[in-house]
Amino acid sequence: MADIEMITDTHAALEKCGDLFRSDPVGSNMVAAALSPAVDFELWRVSDAGTTVGAAFRAGPMCTVTDLVAGAVDLIGDVLPIDAPFSVDGPAGAAATVAGRWMTRSNGTVIGLELNRMYRLGTLAEPSKRRKGKAFVTERERIDHAAEWSVGFGSDTGRERSVDNARAEMERAVNESRLIEWRVKGEVVSQLIISAVRFGVVRIGQVYTQPEFRKRGHAAALIAAVSAQQLGRQKVDEAILSAPASNPSTNRLYRRLGFEPAIEMLRIDLVSGIPD
Repeated sequence: MADIEMITDTHAALEKCGDLFRSDPVGSNMVAAALSPAVDFELWRVSDAGTTVGAAFRAGPMCTVTDLVAGAVDLIGDVLPIDAPFSVDGPAGAAATVAGRWMTRSNGTVIGLELNRMYRLGTLAEPSKRRKGKAFVTERERIDHAAEWSVGFGSDTGRERSVDNARAEMERAVNESRLIEWRVKGEVVSQLIISAVRFGVVRIGQVYTQPEFRKRGHAAALIAAVSAQQLGRQKVDEAILSAPASNPSTNRLYRRLGFEPAIEMLRIDLVSGIPD
């Protein structure tokens, strides 16, 4: 019979769920990479005879899940809060079944769906448009500008975020040397964030180019440069990223760079039917 436990310490979470994270480092990366001492979180671990069979990371109104066996779905679905709007993200089947359990408990409904395709890098290809420029780790002086660009990224992708939240995220990324920018003649034209490396996998995200510099190949050049640099590190085996399935141009770009489809991810936004 499966058991569930809550973990709130990063080191303990990585250690106790290490068997799952090692067995599926790409599929579980969104959970594993989210674990950080800088974030208040709950990590729900489901185990069977000592083996981890599923995990869910929750911070605020957002829950990210790994693939889950049948018994893990009910256990995780039953511990999630149901008295406020909520979102579930993860491999499509697992996210859908957890959301279904949540809706059963809360008499809730779906208010938003987004299908994303996670890619893993096969053989890195040079961008078709080679642009002069260079990747740099962002310095603290640019945190405010980076936060404004992060807000712009949220607007472009339909995931609005406040300036305060964006600034806090950018500050953490800068402090951990995870915010990378592409400079052309000394001017920053694109930026992205890399995740913490977890079990050999690094994830590239929030790729954003200022509108006046778009369609010039800067984002492709930045992604290629960062991917090559990261794969040159001893502890990195895989580079991954994701794109909305509804954005054909981004999906084409990633495939041209050598990224291959790996997992269909689903984000489901929910609202409870329980009266306030």
